[in-house]
Amino acid sequence: MHSFVINSYPERFFRNPEAGKNEGIKLVSMICSLARTLGLQYTKRFLPDFLVTGCVIRLDGTLIAMKSGITTPKLIDEACLHMGCVDSRTVKRHVALATASVFKANLHLSQDIARSPEIWDTPHLLPDKSPQESFQQLLDAFKNGLGKMGKPQKFLTELGVIHLFWSGKLNPSTCVSPSSVGPAKSVDYGGQSP
Repeated sequence: MHSFVINSYPERFFRNPEAGKNEGIKLVSMICSLARTLGLQYTKRFLPDFLVTGCVIRLDGTLIAMKSGITTPKLIDEACLHMGCVDSRTVKRHVALATASVFKANLHLSQDIARSPEIWDTPHLLPDKSPQESFQQLLDAFKNGLGKMGKPQKFLTELGVIHLFWSGKLNPSTCVSPSSVGPAKSVDYGGQSP
């Protein structure tokens, strides 16, 4: 563990789905001395898993909408209620970005499990399963493998893993063509336009 200094407590806003308005939350911003000496980005903000960089729509509401589906106007209206938005385009864009993050997470977890089959339990993935169901099976297998190695897995949540891929902090390295991985949506900029 290396030293760090708390820099500030900036306020960040997120959409409250019940009220349909933005609410504030205090974050922690730190300065990492090791990153500073290495010439890297040294200020770090710690976001809760439900917040996505550059976006007020909560990720947990987006995942509920993604799991429920957005194929009919009624489902889109329900998704708007979960996400706290009024425009169907917002729902469609965020669900597409969350789906792309799930595809990336599935690829990354599959790669890790395939690299060391002696550690990880290989889940039985069927082609008729949705990407979300496959993700849950892969995540469970990954957690079981961490448990076998004596590493903590209780902090590894569905929301947290999807957040990592949405924010671009993890990207799977692959030789698989992008068309076979899933929708070609960028998850950079936290779902916002550059």
